[in-house]
Amino acid sequence: MTTRTEYTHAELSRGQNDLYRVWRSRIDRYFDQAFELMSREDRVTTLSAPDDFWTLLTALTLSPAQVSSPEQRVRLRGAIRARQLLEGRGGCLTAPEIAQSLGISRQGVNQRRLAGSLLGLPDGRRFLYPRCQLNAGGTAILPGLVQTIKTLGGIDPWTKFVFLVSGQDTLDSVAPIDSLAGGSVEPVLRAARLHGAQDAV
Repeated sequence: MTTRTEYTHAELSRGQNDLYRVWRSRIDRYFDQAFELMSREDRVTTLSAPDDFWTLLTALTLSPAQVSSPEQRVRLRGAIRARQLLEGRGGCLTAPEIAQSLGISRQGVNQRRLAGSLLGLPDGRRFLYPRCQLNAGGTAILPGLVQTIKTLGGIDPWTKFVFLVSGQDTLDSVAPIDSLAGGSVEPVLRAARLHGAQDAV
């Protein structure tokens, strides 16, 4: 009996065209099943995604077809929810776009992101920069945002973003990003310290 590993090695030994056919057949087989099992409402939701990548993630999340694990499905749902929050907050800027807005170089953008003074969200091999972290004129980071990002500690950037744009009980259900935009910094820092402590548990 051929094992899964042996079968994979046999596939990888084929030529480029054969590899592509195997690759496509696996993907097509999964999504044929997924489409058949989806409700019409979920099919419409999937096709309403903003691009091909998010169509794929939405299909993986909504389809009753098997995903690798329940935990993976939860992660996919979280990724889609975060993307919806991002779009609802004005979307994002690429590194060249935010560099131009802030009047700095792309290297400066990368340095600020690594230093924790600019929120960059990993998206494949690139980073996206939420537009909502800028002031109304789009020319500077909101006052207090840098301190907030650093106060949140080592949690991943997408989790930091979700915290910033979600209503917090300690802020009377106001999102931290809105409090910062209104000039209220210290209450946001307190909320960030609490959030960071809870996440570390």
